[in-house]
Amino acid sequence: MLNLDDNPNCCLSGGADGADLEWGMAADQLGHGVVHFSFAGHKTHAPAHQLVLLSNEQLTAADPYCHAANKTLCRRFPIKSINGTNLLRRNWYQVTVAPVCYSVSTLAMPPGPTIPLDIVVTGQVQGGTAWAVQMFIDRHKGRACPCYLFDQIAAQWFQWNGDGWRCIYEPPTPVGVYAAIGSRDLRPIGRTAIRVTMNYKNLHDDSAFRRPLGG
Repeated sequence: MLNLDDNPNCCLSGGADGADLEWGMAADQLGHGVVHFSFAGHKTHAPAHQLVLLSNEQLTAADPYCHAANKTLCRRFPIKSINGTNLLRRNWYQVTVAPVCYSVSTLAMPPGPTIPLDIVVTGQVQGGTAWAVQMFIDRHKGRACPCYLFDQIAAQWFQWNGDGWRCIYEPPTPVGVYAAIGSRDLRPIGRTAIRVTMNYKNLHDDSAFRRPLGG
C-alpha cells in the first residue's frame, strides 16, 4: 500500500479539513511524501495524488481494532452512519504502520493554571482524533510510546507515558514514517504548533498552503 523507496519520510493522515490537511501540506512543502487514507464516498479536499482509497474489505478488516479502542473510549462502534463508521475504520490505517503519532486536539480535563512540565494528566482525547490515538496506544498495549498530542486549549504538548499524558516541551521533529492527524476545528495556535513541529520556516506565510486542492 505504501512505497517508501523514493522517499523515506512519509506523513500518514486522513484527508479531513483542519489538522489533517495542515500536516499534509506542511509535510509536502518539506519534501516528505504524504498519504491521506480515504474511501468511496469520502469527501476530502486532499490532493488526489495523495489519496489511498481503502476497499470495503480493508475497511471492515479494521473492525477488531475499532472495537478494542472503544473498550477504552466507551463511545459507539459501529455508528448509525456507514460514512461515519468508515471514517473510524480508516483511522486504523493512519496508525497501523507508523512508529510515531502526532495529533492536535483537546484533552478533557478541568480548566486551571498552566500545567508544569512532566506533570501527568488523565483526560481523554476529544473528538474523532481519539480513535486513531487510542488505536496507536493499543498497538503498544497501553504502555508508554511516542504518541504526541498538542492540546489547543492548554497550548501545550503531551506524550502518552502509560498512565496518562505527560506534559512535555515539544516532540521531536517528524522524520521517517509518521501519523499526523487531528481536529477539524484547527485553531491558529494548533496551526502554529504543526508548523513549528515540522520546522516549516515561514510560520506566517500561507501562500504555499493556498494551492488548489483535490487535483
